[in-house]
Amino acid sequence: MTTRFRPSRTSILIAALLALVPALFAQSVHPIAKINPPAEGTFPGGRGTNELIVYTPFAGRTSTGTNPWGSEAIVRGGVVVANGGNDNEIPADGFVVSGHGNAARWISQMLQPGVALYFTRDELCLDTSRGAEIRSLLFRVDALKPRIESLADPGGYGERAAALAERLRAIDDHDSAEAVAALRSAVDELDQEVWTMELESSPAPAGEIHAVWYRPREKSRAEVVALAEAWAAAGVNVVFPETIYASQAIYPDATGFYARFPQFGEFDILAAMIEECHARGIEVHAWVHCFFIGIVGSTEEPPLLAETYPEWLAVNREERQASVVEENFLFFNPAIPELRARMIAAYTALARDYAIDGFQFDYIRYGQAESWKTTYDFSDYTRERVRDELGFDPLAITPDANPAEWARWLAWRENVITSFVDEASAAVRAVRPGLILSADVFPDIDSAVAIKAQNWAEWGRSGRVDALVPMAYVTDTRSLTGTVHELDGVVPEGGPLVVGIGPFLGLTPRQLIEQIGATREAGATGQALFNWETTTPAMRSALARGPWRNKTKPVW
Repeated sequence: MTTRFRPSRTSILIAALLALVPALFAQSVHPIAKINPPAEGTFPGGRGTNELIVYTPFAGRTSTGTNPWGSEAIVRGGVVVANGGNDNEIPADGFVVSGHGNAARWISQMLQPGVALYFTRDELCLDTSRGAEIRSLLFRVDALKPRIESLADPGGYGERAAALAERLRAIDDHDSAEAVAALRSAVDELDQEVWTMELESSPAPAGEIHAVWYRPREKSRAEVVALAEAWAAAGVNVVFPETIYASQAIYPDATGFYARFPQFGEFDILAAMIEECHARGIEVHAWVHCFFIGIVGSTEEPPLLAETYPEWLAVNREERQASVVEENFLFFNPAIPELRARMIAAYTALARDYAIDGFQFDYIRYGQAESWKTTYDFSDYTRERVRDELGFDPLAITPDANPAEWARWLAWRENVITSFVDEASAAVRAVRPGLILSADVFPDIDSAVAIKAQNWAEWGRSGRVDALVPMAYVTDTRSLTGTVHELDGVVPEGGPLVVGIGPFLGLTPRQLIEQIGATREAGATGQALFNWETTTPAMRSALARGPWRNKTKPVW
């Protein structure tokens, strides 16, 4: 597998909030950063941060050459024919619109198949002319035909689609604007009816895991009741509430290690959430940040524990504490015995004091890095301990000059993380037998091991955790399918594989449902949505009417 960067959860949350800004998606014009940029440079395909790029047949290459962290729309004959993915082939009779960040979200929302558009030197514009609308409607009708044929009972939908196509092809300048509007309404109506049939006929297997991540903010029982009812209505059967993060907890930690978030006052939101979710058949798995303790300069996620225990902070090879890739993130050194003991004591008390159904480890790793040159940890504590145990200073070796020592150093770091998984799992299971343990992981196992010392495949094979939750956040269903198939080779047979899907990327309801179907076809046992806050009412309705309509108990 190749090394791939996965965005941090906090950067994902920021992106999710940006994705909810209505004005961002109301624009029918978007500025173009570049047309046919050189493939060589800092960014693959020449596509930089938040940029929207247009690639034409004159780009001098067959595909865009972009990396997985964006979205693209393929345009032929002035109409979008496909949306999603990256490094798409550039059509000879059209072009590709490619975006990263905000531009990618605009593409996902605004450039769905059937949309007509054109571009100038500086702007990409949605085409609202009469001819463009007819081309758009014809494309939509033609695209409906295979969908109708796939229905178990297509009824008269096929005949309606054929009649609409014939009428659209016969339209001319003598037809009034009202006639075109009537045809548009007819296409919209047929599209919606077929979509409803697709949802209602989609599989809804018993025992499947339907999970959502959520950062609690409620301050009363009534607010928690409303939230739990919304989850139940959407078909959610597992929730991962963010329980420990930013050096704090949403509940009163009996050990006193984690301060309590002050905004909850005396209201025990975790206890209320457990009670209301259990009353509706929803499991609650406490989602905890392990070695990531907060963000430098953040008011929402301050690294409070860094002020109390600065000697525990991890340091990279450049003597930097705050991460560059995960901007300003601070991590504690996972090898510190006192830190590990305090964390496990808090986890044990949580499992003892609250009737949680599961425990989900996140950031159970070293900090992210661009390469081995900026990996963690090279603090004085780690260097002294490695010198004592392995006989060399890890700062004095490199993978090229000292391959044998480097392999031993990687194994040492990996053991630091895996041994913590062992210790934490044993402790919480001893207090609450039957607790489901899961881990949020990066799908690329090679990068996870080499950079973050997170050998999650071994955790799954050995039963150290009960379920793995790869964060496979992409806009392209094909890419997601490929990722899940790759995971199939490293996840133990029969073990739960709950695939993380990212509605925060600006997915449409249909893209979300397609991605759920793709995870099933690839052998996953469930899905987890990051995050509930970024699911729209239309998404929740689609889940409830479609793949999550079966109110089922999850099987782990």
